[in-house]
Amino acid sequence: MYQNEPITNVTPVHLCNFAAIFAGLYLIFKTKFLYNAVYYLTFGPVLALILPGIIYYHDNYYVYLFMIMHALIVFTAFFGYTYLNDKPTKKGFFQSVITLLLIFLYAFIYNWIFKEINAMFLKSHIIPQVKFINPIWLYDIVLILTMIFLQFLLYLPVMQRNKR
Repeated sequence: MYQNEPITNVTPVHLCNFAAIFAGLYLIFKTKFLYNAVYYLTFGPVLALILPGIIYYHDNYYVYLFMIMHALIVFTAFFGYTYLNDKPTKKGFFQSVITLLLIFLYAFIYNWIFKEINAMFLKSHIIPQVKFINPIWLYDIVLILTMIFLQFLLYLPVMQRNKR
């Protein structure tokens, strides 16, 4: 147990966990694939910073760690663009969509094995405001399509840059 969470719930089970891993690996290896993965998955950390889903923890520092980790993922995308001269690409967009779908596949399997886990928010609604989307399989489809749409929104500046 860590912070009253079972170990199965503190392993990478959410988008931001994977984005943080990709960000760390990008800063070490500096590959185009990792940069694009970080860039196109940045919508998750940005949403987490705006709408944090933090529950009660016995350690008051968890809130700070949560915010810092999500901010560092966003920082990595800006750092790669500004200082390492990496640019998001069309190919990277498609690779990131496939990566996102593979993360969802992992989450479906993880949720099936560990019944008490809600990896990638596939077993229950991410926020109360979307509880009207039922049944849960329909919610899952809407969630996945929404995340792909958010990645597409991050692709729009790339499309504009390529037109020039």
